[in-house]
Amino acid sequence: MKIKEIKTKNLIWTDIEKPSRKKLTELKHKYGFHSLDIEDVLTYTQRPKIEKYDNYYFLILRFPVFDKKSKKFKIIEFDIFSGKNFFISIHQDNIDPIIKFIKSCSINNDIKNNSCQDPGMILYHILKDLFLYCFPIIDHINDDIDNIDENIFQHKEKEMLEEILLVKRNIITLRRVIGPHRKIIALLNKKGVSPFSKNLNIYYDDLTDYIERIWDILENQRETIFSLEHTNETIISHKSSEIIKILTIFSALLLPLALIANIYGMNVAGIPFLDHPDSFLIIVSIMAISSLVFILYFIRNKWL
Repeated sequence: MKIKEIKTKNLIWTDIEKPSRKKLTELKHKYGFHSLDIEDVLTYTQRPKIEKYDNYYFLILRFPVFDKKSKKFKIIEFDIFSGKNFFISIHQDNIDPIIKFIKSCSINNDIKNNSCQDPGMILYHILKDLFLYCFPIIDHINDDIDNIDENIFQHKEKEMLEEILLVKRNIITLRRVIGPHRKIIALLNKKGVSPFSKNLNIYYDDLTDYIERIWDILENQRETIFSLEHTNETIISHKSSEIIKILTIFSALLLPLALIANIYGMNVAGIPFLDHPDSFLIIVSIMAISSLVFILYFIRNKWL
């Protein structure tokens, strides 16, 4: 468990990484937190939410962290207790934007603006940094989509099947994470974030712009990757059809040859040209003419 504490004139900000039940119980008794909120912190919650109480707000947020090696997202939960003169942030893993902001506040907690001295402003800056953190992730997905688009038409459509599915999963994961936050930001904006601070709607309008931009980009990416998947499947299907077509033509060409060979292979009397001194050349000529007739027929019907 790691605890960082920033004290200003009007506020105590406590950041806790991997909290113990004992520490959360202490916070519960000190600030009067609800038992259900403590249980939510200790267990993984699937969806973001916001709860309003008489003396504090409780928020659960979830944000993606991209693993470059596996090209997958890890979803990190971020819990917040915000009151008149306290702000408590809780998380199980390091979250770079938050760590940087905490470090900035630790160094500059006497700055003239109230970025680190008001619960509503701290929440605004944390959410802003987390949303900004999503843009490089989205840019990476854009790069993957561009790579898929280029390779599909470079005869690498089979290699792109796994890439397409991976990008689809990442987009779906991001949409599942970001989508519920749209409602959270709307509620925060509507309530003015906190009854303990001045009206911060102008700042939370800024957050609304960020999250709507992210959502619009994800929507465009979703449509693009589905279109590329359809295109890729069409190319693969077309190539498979061409292969089947060629194999069918070969089968059709070999059918009369096999029939003639079987007829002349029968040990019966009366087969034409069987006793002719040039029987082999005659039979081969018949086979060649039969094949030529089939080829001309295929060409006439534009099958070749």
